[in-house]
Amino acid sequence: MLTVTPLAKAVIYEALQRSSVEHQMGLRITRYKEQLVMNLDSPNRDDTVIELNQSPLVIVDSDLAAELSDAVIDINPIEEENDLILRR
Repeated sequence: MLTVTPLAKAVIYEALQRSSVEHQMGLRITRYKEQLVMNLDSPNRDDTVIELNQSPLVIVDSDLAAELSDAVIDINPIEEENDLILRR
């Protein structure tokens, strides 16, 4: 299953709270052309959902779950800003 580090969870949670999105919305990882992208969305029944405080943070389409099973979402330690990175 996709792993989200505690720091990345905190950053995503804070960003979602600050943006005033609906409580049931999180960042969905999908494939657009050859790239993985993140968009705001609500989870579906077949999705993999990573939560914090009973709020969805990261939503993975069921067709990407196996591909991302060993991936990690973290914060880029080199940047001064809290940029998310996906490592596989």
